[in-house]
Amino acid sequence: LQLPRTYTLGLKQKKINGDWTALAAFEYVQWSSLKAPQVSYAESGSSLAASWSAGQAHFALPAIPLYYRDSWFASLGADYRYSETTHLRAGLAYEKTPLGNHSQSTRLPDFNRIWASLGLSYQFTPQWSMDLAYLHIFMLGESLKIDSNSTGYSQSLANSGFGTLQAKVNNRVEIVSLGLTYKFASGPAR
Repeated sequence: LQLPRTYTLGLKQKKINGDWTALAAFEYVQWSSLKAPQVSYAESGSSLAASWSAGQAHFALPAIPLYYRDSWFASLGADYRYSETTHLRAGLAYEKTPLGNHSQSTRLPDFNRIWASLGLSYQFTPQWSMDLAYLHIFMLGESLKIDSNSTGYSQSLANSGFGTLQAKVNNRVEIVSLGLTYKFASGPAR
């Protein structure tokens, strides 16, 4: 599988007002280049596979249509040097989903997102430091609707009696991280 091209730009402005540092980043991902990745099965080398259940054969798709659009991610952050040993950090970001309104699926009910983060760094000694961070991602949507207007909806679904699927999605993402760092050499890098 060839992954999509990703373009990233990051900016950092140190010492804006004595102890403040501003950070910004932008990332653009060409998800639309994935189209429909081909699936091949190792045992047969074929792009078609069958499985058996209750005496009936079920064929797997030879390709997985994704219907992705290109997307982007933008973030702003700040680092405040509280003291010689302590730094405080905060940031906000917005991420555009690669899925359009009509390409949602039950496999991946994805929505645009806002990221909010807080962090702390503490330098115990010239060699030892600790980083603590918290991130919460707010999903900007909760309703999933798949009907005959959806990209992945097929005539075979309609013929099987599948009408409209409506669901409420409860996505929640919270990340807490703790890192300890040991520097083997103190002083300036050579």
